[in-house]
Amino acid sequence: MSLRNVGPERGLAGAGLAGAGLAGAGSRRVRGLSRGGRRGAGVGQRRTQARIRETAYCRWVDTAAGDYWNHNVHYQRVILDAVPDGCGDAIDVGCGDGLLACKLAGRCAAVTGIDRDERMVAVARERGRAVPRVSFVQADFLAYPLDEASFDFACANTALHHMDFSAALVKMARILRPGGRLAVVGLAANGSPADWGIGAAGIPANLWYKHTRGEGYPGAPIMEPDMTWSQVRSAVARLLPGARYRRHLLWRYSVTWVKPA
Repeated sequence: MSLRNVGPERGLAGAGLAGAGLAGAGSRRVRGLSRGGRRGAGVGQRRTQARIRETAYCRWVDTAAGDYWNHNVHYQRVILDAVPDGCGDAIDVGCGDGLLACKLAGRCAAVTGIDRDERMVAVARERGRAVPRVSFVQADFLAYPLDEASFDFACANTALHHMDFSAALVKMARILRPGGRLAVVGLAANGSPADWGIGAAGIPANLWYKHTRGEGYPGAPIMEPDMTWSQVRSAVARLLPGARYRRHLLWRYSVTWVKPA
């Protein structure tokens, strides 16, 4: 579920335009092709779309023991900065290859990463083999039984658009202890001309980061978000009163929230 894929972004649009939504925002299916398929595009175009998704899914890099950079990793700092002092139990929803969960293990007494993708969980377990206080579960977060008020920190990095967004936020809030913190980094769709304009502002920074840092992708599944930026913001305000929503330069938003004591 952690979305770090390279195929559509480089193959169809190049490093600069992809992140703005003109191809894949670094971790989405190619928008034009996917929407075209829903509008009844020809068989050839749909097959091309399927090949693109499969190529992105299967293109792996050896990241089990190392760090790397991409848009999702770039904003892990937002999540890490939200960890409360003296954090006990933490959960990483849609943990993907376990990179974030292993970093959380240095700040929390115990970390559980949960992801429904078998291959990603295998990579995460390999990465976390020598990391104390971190474990990984292969399961659907929404279906997996978790006790209420059992975590001090709950987070998700570009994973909630893979599931029912509202249900995921509600469950994350429910499993937090009073005073616990929630931190989400996410991906949304452009729904207005203003969204496209804001997205375009990130292109120069995206090019600079790619040039200076390169990119790494563990080959996780990808999915295009259904909710727009404004829809995400409205849902957050409705479900998590007092939450802070922020839209970031490199085509991500963040949500931070403290559960009332």
